[in-house]
Amino acid sequence: YGPWRRAARQHGLRHVVAVPLASTADDQRGIFVVYADRPAYFHTVGVGLFESLAHLFSAVLSEHVRRDA
Repeated sequence: YGPWRRAARQHGLRHVVAVPLASTADDQRGIFVVYADRPAYFHTVGVGLFESLAHLFSAVLSEHVRRDA
């Protein structure tokens, strides 16, 4: 998690969910990462919410690529 690791430790963010992003229009890839300071936060809220957001962000990325072409 690169530069975020230090910030996560500094702010007590010990729980993380990471979901891949992928454009369907080209080979662009990324990762959507969310940190939490509460145990079981992602279990309580539901990982599905963050997976849905990742799908939305991937669709936005794909549409951007198509419009730029």
